[in-house]
Parts: sequence; C-alpha cells; structure tokens
Amino acid sequence: MARYLEGDKKYKVFFWGTIGAIAAIVLFVVFGFFVKVLWNNTIAEIFEVNAITFWQAVGIFILAKLLFGFGSGSARGFRRGSRRRHGRHAPPNPDDDDAFRQYWESEGKVAYETFLAGRDGEAGHDKT
Repeated sequence: MARYLEGDKKYKVFFWGTIGAIAAIVLFVVFGFFVKVLWNNTIAEIFEVNAITFWQAVGIFILAKLLFGFGSGSARGFRRGSRRRHGRHAPPNPDDDDAFRQYWESEGKVAYETFLAGRDGEAGHDKT
C-alpha cells in the first residue's frame, strides 16, 4: 500500500483492478439474489410457477441485459458534454472558446439564419 501512495503505476493498476474485480463479484451476487427474491416473491406467487435458484436468477438477469440493453452509457457522454454544447464544429481547444463565440456572432449566426430562411422557403414551395 505504501508503494501505491508513492504513485507507482503498476501498483495503481493492480490496486484498482482488484477493487474493480471485488466490486463486480459483489454486484453479481447482489443482483442475483435480488432477481431471485423478486421472482420467488412475485412471479412465483402470482402465476403459480416454480421458485428459481440463484443461478437461474443470474441467467434471467443476463438475458434481460442482453435483450433490453446495458444502460444509457452516460459516463461517456458526460466527458464529451463540453463539445456537445457548441455542436460538432466546436473548437477542440478550450482556449478557443472566445474566438468561436466571436465567429458565431459575426458570421455563423447570419449564415445559419440565411440557411433556415432558404430551407423554410423550399419547404413551403414543396407543399403546393
């Protein structure tokens, strides 16, 4: 643990890898028992089917995750949130934010409004 505090990279990787593996095992067991308890106390009672084992509950959980998805992936989107604020053409360097704002106010906004006016005119023309 003392080497971890000194900042040696391979010990950090080992430490966080171990923590991650333990957390994954704990979540695996918790979700397995959670699904088992929910199934046995609701589905088995309502529909008069057999109770399930822990491993069957884990299988149901994995199948549900495969069929319905693994989540929103919001962690990845959070890191890219600053670029999404300005859109796809945002400056890659945060120092260029002021220059980007000045450009948008002077040229980009007018060009975009012209584009919208032309598009709306074409859309109205297509309707007749």
